[in-house]
Amino acid sequence: MIVDYEKHAFIRLTHWSCQFGLDLYESMRRTEETIVEGRLSKSKHSKSNVVYYKYFNDNLSFFVFCRRYQNGLIVKTVLICEGRE
Repeated sequence: MIVDYEKHAFIRLTHWSCQFGLDLYESMRRTEETIVEGRLSKSKHSKSNVVYYKYFNDNLSFFVFCRRYQNGLIVKTVLICEGRE
């Protein structure tokens, strides 16, 4: 599966990573892990995008807004929150 990041998603991921003290590469790894696991979010909704989520043991939740295309996904934006939602 091919995962591409839009410019907006990359900027948001950088912002949230700095805010929660994560390395950018660690955040990208967690984003891809969230997509691979494939749990759809019920708390965050989007009409045109698919929203995946994952809770990590360090009390962070990743929400990844994606759009599917033929060979993979385009990450539209990433949201990182504290706690479970």
